[in-house]
Amino acid sequence: MRRLETGRSRVLLTLACLTALALVALPATAKKQRDDDADGKMIEFSKDDARGELLPDKALVYVMRPASIGVLVKTWAFIDDEVLGANKASSYFFVHVDPGKRTFWSKMENVDAVGLELEPGKAYFLQQHLRMGWTKARTKIEVLDEGKGEKVLARCKKRATLTEVGQTRGAELVVESRDELRADLARDAERETDER
Repeated sequence: MRRLETGRSRVLLTLACLTALALVALPATAKKQRDDDADGKMIEFSKDDARGELLPDKALVYVMRPASIGVLVKTWAFIDDEVLGANKASSYFFVHVDPGKRTFWSKMENVDAVGLELEPGKAYFLQQHLRMGWTKARTKIEVLDEGKGEKVLARCKKRATLTEVGQTRGAELVVESRDELRADLARDAERETDER
């Protein structure tokens, strides 16, 4: 009986230590993002549940981050060399873009990119995934079909809009992240070659 109590005590002590460590070791990403926000609010949110209208000469793109984890962490979204917007927990935004071959990419502590051939008058759904680590938050961008995209969009609780401060910071990130984007695209191309 004594041995069982000692084992249970060790487990509880280990859990308490891990919990304390997790609380003390706030991810560096969240701290950096709070520092970024010190210069002004980068994203505004509304709960109007607005949807984009299909236009005959543009593609409609939804960028969604339905996960509620990482409340303080921004997930930036770009197309080619332009900032599209940014999301935080349970948010989305939409944009109209010119058709053609485009590269969409998501940025946190890493960059993840996907190429798409956009057609005019069609809607596209991109989901930004978030994975929290001990010191870094990582992103992955995924293209969803319309059915799954509509379901993910329904889980998003607010619409995000970049402010002027956010637009400026996004443009800076484009310049700062070019090498990361090239490296991610090269890895994807290498993976595709290996799979053939």
